[in-house]
Amino acid sequence: MERLAKGTLTGEVQNEAEANYAHKLSKEEGHIDWSRSAQEIERRIRAFNPWPGTFTDLGEQRIRIHQASALKQGSDKGPGTVIARGRDGVDVACGTGTLRITSVQLPGSKAQSINDLINGGKQVLLPGQELN
Repeated sequence: MERLAKGTLTGEVQNEAEANYAHKLSKEEGHIDWSRSAQEIERRIRAFNPWPGTFTDLGEQRIRIHQASALKQGSDKGPGTVIARGRDGVDVACGTGTLRITSVQLPGSKAQSINDLINGGKQVLLPGQELN
């Protein structure tokens, strides 16, 4: 940063032998695999926001997940099972750890916090429900 500020920074040619091709992301890559660790899923949610976004399915409903955080606590429930639902988030069992979802988007609506979802009386993401 110091050299950049002074104007003494010079570019260098990329070593083509060490270069990697990054393929174009598709929407389907945003589908959450609940058998992964909560930390890995959290990173994917952040990396894929805003495009292609991340989502999960609850029956016939596709639910987009906009924000979440990984918790260290584990669960004896299967990956993708909703463990708890409270105003601070919805906890979902993962392959390792638990993911707390804090912002979602239901079909036909805008993104909203879990608190707003509960205030709106939506009966989704209830304990015991299975996400795919």
